[in-house]
Amino acid sequence: AIGNKGTFDVTKKDILLSRGIQPGAGISESTLRQSIADAFGQRAADRLLDRVIVPLADQSQLPAHVVPFVRRGDTVYGFYDPKTGKTYAVLSNLTPEMVKGLVLHEVGIHAGFEGMLGKERYAAVLKRLDLMAKAGNKAVQEARRQAEKESASPSQVPEETLAYLVSSNPEMGFVREIIAAVKAFLFREFGILGKYLTADDMVALARASVQRAGVVTGEPLFT
Repeated sequence: AIGNKGTFDVTKKDILLSRGIQPGAGISESTLRQSIADAFGQRAADRLLDRVIVPLADQSQLPAHVVPFVRRGDTVYGFYDPKTGKTYAVLSNLTPEMVKGLVLHEVGIHAGFEGMLGKERYAAVLKRLDLMAKAGNKAVQEARRQAEKESASPSQVPEETLAYLVSSNPEMGFVREIIAAVKAFLFREFGILGKYLTADDMVALARASVQRAGVVTGEPLFT
């Protein structure tokens, strides 16, 4: 989602594509690389652009299979395409200030909690959540209530529960373990050091993971 200053608002978890908003001034591919390096370090910029992020000069370069999902007047900043497993950044619509939020959002969608934690650990985390809720842990029970209320589909409830806990209870021991595992994944896969990540950044990743859980097969997820 985009705030009125042209920056990504990590609190707006319910917006996949900003519509009717003026595009940014536009950036070059070298500015994209430098902006990622400024946000996460040069090593991360190189890995992200080599493995995950594909720059597009403007919206006319959108892949043909993505075009039907874009409505007239839409401004597309970036999107994750499940068909290719890649994230695309539309350079003509971006500003340097938007890049960090775009990257966090797209990395979260690209991997999801299951991808960041690993399949076995993710399953163990969900099982632990169930046990904690049954044992009367109020934070977990409240997170699940909120998740059931906010989720667009039942498949999003587990990730929404985790996202709510990351946002509202970052100091909780269980949540700190999850955050540590996510940071380890980001370093291992992309070279992103924990020192570059704020609490809000972790919330942005968590919220993007919720969107990943709601992906309809073959449909792109827009920023």
